[in-house]
Amino acid sequence: MNYLIRLFAVLGLLLAGTFVYMFLQANDAYSESNYPKTDSNCNDADDFKFQDLVQDLDSATILKNFNYDEYLSKADYCNFRSISKDVALIDSAFNNPADVTEELFYRALGDSLILYQNNLVEYNPDYILRQLEWIKRFKYYADFNDSHRYMYKGIYSKWMTSMSSFIDQELSQNKEIKFNTQFRLIEQLLRDEGYALNREVSSFEKLIIYFIDGEYSYLWRRFSLWLTSPNYSLILKILFFLFALFSIFSVAKTLIELIKPK
Repeated sequence: MNYLIRLFAVLGLLLAGTFVYMFLQANDAYSESNYPKTDSNCNDADDFKFQDLVQDLDSATILKNFNYDEYLSKADYCNFRSISKDVALIDSAFNNPADVTEELFYRALGDSLILYQNNLVEYNPDYILRQLEWIKRFKYYADFNDSHRYMYKGIYSKWMTSMSSFIDQELSQNKEIKFNTQFRLIEQLLRDEGYALNREVSSFEKLIIYFIDGEYSYLWRRFSLWLTSPNYSLILKILFFLFALFSIFSVAKTLIELIKPK
């Protein structure tokens, strides 16, 4: 009997220790605030003229020789009016929307911008959150721009796929970030856009998150429902019955030892 008591005590300590360790690890990730900051992506250089980048180029050379870095460092590509103005200029100059205009801006605002300044190499939640808010607008741009609908949708899909893959990779290397507030916001935004991460949240992880967020009233309500559930009520009755038997046995054993002649 003493052996069983010791065994339950050790198991209880191990369980409590595991929970405390996970909670502390999660809380560290939750309160992490020393990520690098990234300034706003939007540019509006006074001396920048988009036509200067394309005036010496033709249809055969523009995609290869266009100065993507200068465009990304100076153009106001966060502003739809600025983008649409530049798109109209390329349409007018080259008269080839599908093969020149859309391919040029897909490369500039998709492939080149994703690689620009290695912003998706190290995990920077502030940058990712800003980019998510920026790229979501491209869905709406596509809705009222029939002539270049697929270009805007393509840029949107390229970014969303790249960011969800990057977050999946980062999570596989640093599992503690799943408890971080910004990471959970990023995950929810991706899920809202139909790009859910390739992971499942265990009940134990949910419990830790509720504790971190101070959702004690919610936990109490869930515990109350658990107590009143017919299945769990039966389990509790069985456990109470076993505990009562154990108590009666312990008391009886103690009394027998007391009255037993020495």
